Amino acid sequence: MKLYYDPADGRALFTLAVPDDQAPPGVWVEIDDTLHPLDVSAHCVVEGMLVPVENLVAARLDAVTAINEAVGAKRQNFITEIPGQQMIYQAKEAEARAYVALDPEPANLEPFPLISAEIGITAPTARELAQVWLHMGDMWRATAATLEGIRLTAIGAVGNAGSTAEIDLAVATCFSALEAA
Repeated sequence: MKLYYDPADGRALFTLAVPDDQAPPGVWVEIDDTLHPLDVSAHCVVEGMLVPVENLVAARLDAVTAINEAVGAKRQNFITEIPGQQMIYQAKEAEARAYVALDPEPANLEPFPLISAEIGITAPTARELAQVWLHMGDMWRATAATLEGIRLTAIGAVGNAGSTAEIDLAVATCFSALEAA
């Protein structure tokens, strides 16, 4: 039995039981007669093989989950992952920006409680501490941009993959890029 399919996307169109020399024009693969009747809407052709569509959908979902988890683990190399810490980082950077914008430096640190709490621990002065926090924010943005680029590129490749082999390649490429980052 012949399964005709759209070569652009592998979508199964219809089946036809005819000898090769009587087959109408089109792109088809030979399938086992025991598969008849076949729900063509639930199948596609990938690399000349009939595969259930659900396999690609499930493989894509699993791949995206693996990619997101791997990127999340890599991010944890650069940030402290405890509840509320991301908000603390953002508040420190905002406080540092406000502090360095003042000229002259303020004598009273009351409007800058996070700077006041950390002077002498991370840096000896309020200005030096603010500069450290601003530098850390810049470094994090650069790292985040790299990791987000890797993540989104991999997810895009998974979404465009026409086979589980292409999905696996997209995930492997992502993991290699994360190791190098």
